[in-house]
Amino acid sequence: MKLGVIDIGTNSVRMLIVIKEQELLVRGSYLVTTRMGQGMAASTCLQEEAIVRTVKALREFQDICSGQGVEKVILIATSAVREASNKEYFLDKVKRELGWQIRVISGEEEARLGYLGVVKGLPQKLEHPLVIDIGGGSTELIWESQNGVNYTSSKVGAVRMTEMKSSKSVIYRILQPVLEKVKEDLPSNTVGIGGTATTLAAIDQELAVYAPDKVHGYRLSLQRITEIGERLAAMDLHARRQVKGLQPERADIILAGIVILEVILSELGLPEIVVSETDIMYGLAYDYFYSGPSMCKLEV
Repeated sequence: MKLGVIDIGTNSVRMLIVIKEQELLVRGSYLVTTRMGQGMAASTCLQEEAIVRTVKALREFQDICSGQGVEKVILIATSAVREASNKEYFLDKVKRELGWQIRVISGEEEARLGYLGVVKGLPQKLEHPLVIDIGGGSTELIWESQNGVNYTSSKVGAVRMTEMKSSKSVIYRILQPVLEKVKEDLPSNTVGIGGTATTLAAIDQELAVYAPDKVHGYRLSLQRITEIGERLAAMDLHARRQVKGLQPERADIILAGIVILEVILSELGLPEIVVSETDIMYGLAYDYFYSGPSMCKLEV
């Protein structure tokens, strides 16, 4: 069975096509930057132009699914849609025009699925990991403690912080309560998922063409992350868009994402991250195939 999984995020809409054999095998990966969270730092509404861009991307994904014989499609929406006062308008529009039902998930569900994607998708087993998922509108931190796995979601994201022109001190102030909780359990390994982490891995390797196999499992030190951030901050937006490994559509928000990551790593005294390509979409696919279509279970 071919399964399509679509994640409607604050910055981009992504789709993964997978099949289940001995393990989950990826048969296609797609991304369109639609900036769904455009303007939401100042408004609670999804902007009409952002909705139009997103519906257009979903229509393109629907055509791909039809062409590839995808039998089942699962759609989720995260930070921007779940916070929007007009989300029902968007959900109804997609259902009416495309016949697709979108499930809006909570921050905790987003964190759980991201963690599931990491632990089931990374080839190496990491002891006591902290998973950092920096999205456009929120950042999820997931870590283990004696009582199990902890899931948190904070309203700190690359798009949100860019639009709000938030300083490093503001980002720290928002994240500080969660970071204090994480310190109690002192993770020994760190995994980064989401666009900020994967983009940093691509920039560090100067990938003119994005290569998931080179990004997945790549290690980045905090020092190297800081060096990349300083280099990009010294450029204007036009120059930043020319950097190998950095998608031009992400050039305006990458600095905020880097600052979020720096704050987390430095405050927790963690020296590096392992970058994972398998994230919330892989976790959702795994959950569907192994926990059942109801998607009620999220155990790892």
